[in-house]
Amino acid sequence: MDFGETVATVEWTLTQAYDGKYRALEEVRPHRAWALALDGTVLLLGVLPEPLHVRATAGIAAEVPLDGAVGLALSEVNADLWNGRAYLARPTRPTNPRCAVIQEIFFAEALSRDFLPSIQSMVDNINTLARRADMIRPRFVSEFGARPISLNEIGLLFD
Repeated sequence: MDFGETVATVEWTLTQAYDGKYRALEEVRPHRAWALALDGTVLLLGVLPEPLHVRATAGIAAEVPLDGAVGLALSEVNADLWNGRAYLARPTRPTNPRCAVIQEIFFAEALSRDFLPSIQSMVDNINTLARRADMIRPRFVSEFGARPISLNEIGLLFD
């Protein structure tokens, strides 16, 4: 599968599984990316080359402090995750707040509209990321003074 086929597969998947809940982010070309809002979680989906893959990043919270207690909390989150990995994303700009995220990678060669279980697996994993971020967020807000990430802050999830 090449870059264009991967983009087409993701766009098809979004229309089938998330119609009305996503928007394309034109400003990230030549890569392709979409913002997805599922319940209380904002996700960034992107197609990236080298190696060709789809990256799903779910925002847990913004303005997360950099300290040992946060590191321990993320370690506990990772121990309980079924898929993906939780970490503190590097701010892309010095003025951006530090964000806790959960991210999963789907290699393009494993995705095919001719084999729908591969697409369903990606959708199930994206939905699980969103649910886990929803479950984890209250702890980061109450214990660390973080805040939810809004859809208009989707750029915070780029790293």
